[in-house]
Amino acid sequence: MFDMYVVKNITDYLKLCKKCNTYHINNYNQICIVCKKFYCKDCSKYELIRNYNEYETTSNYCDSCNFLYFNYLYK
Repeated sequence: MFDMYVVKNITDYLKLCKKCNTYHINNYNQICIVCKKFYCKDCSKYELIRNYNEYETTSNYCDSCNFLYFNYLYK
């Protein structure tokens, strides 16, 4: 049996992709900045959109968050 602290460290290091349901190394370039959904390297190419915000030059947004915060661009 694993110690609970070992399991916590492993799960902090590995994240589950929201699309393909596989575990990958946690990389903050593959996370939606608003809802914190994680996508693996392959899925992030299609699921995350690079867009601007007022605090940083660019950030990654999932489809729903991108539409929620930047819907004025799509009118």
